[in-house]
Amino acid sequence: MTRTPLLFLDFDGVLHRNLPRPDEVFGRLPLLADTLQGHKVDIVVSSSYRFHHPWQDILKMLAPLRDRVVGRTGDAIAGRYARWREIQTYVIEHHVANYRVLDDAEFEFPRPCGPLILCNGAIGFDDSTAAGVREWLKA
Repeated sequence: MTRTPLLFLDFDGVLHRNLPRPDEVFGRLPLLADTLQGHKVDIVVSSSYRFHHPWQDILKMLAPLRDRVVGRTGDAIAGRYARWREIQTYVIEHHVANYRVLDDAEFEFPRPCGPLILCNGAIGFDDSTAAGVREWLKA
């Protein structure tokens, strides 16, 4: 059983706003890194970037968090709540006990969805979502 808390991480709408300018790409990464500092938490990439970029490139993109990245969700699942089902497959296969999901695509998750920390895709990870992550990590 995986006892270290896991954070499933989307990129678009989280690490930068949706449709970012080139200078905004991964602009919210420093705030996420600061939020996680001092906490034991690992990261699993749940972003669709995993289908379009080599794994080593993704790790470079996440350089400030590289040591926390332990994996990625698997093959794409089609249909309703696809992202949620991809994450649940990982959770079951790896016996994950404690996790949260940072994502902006509310339609990808059932309602209510307790593990979801929803980001505003027009902004990305901000102080409000950082507070949600901190609250989870303190518990």
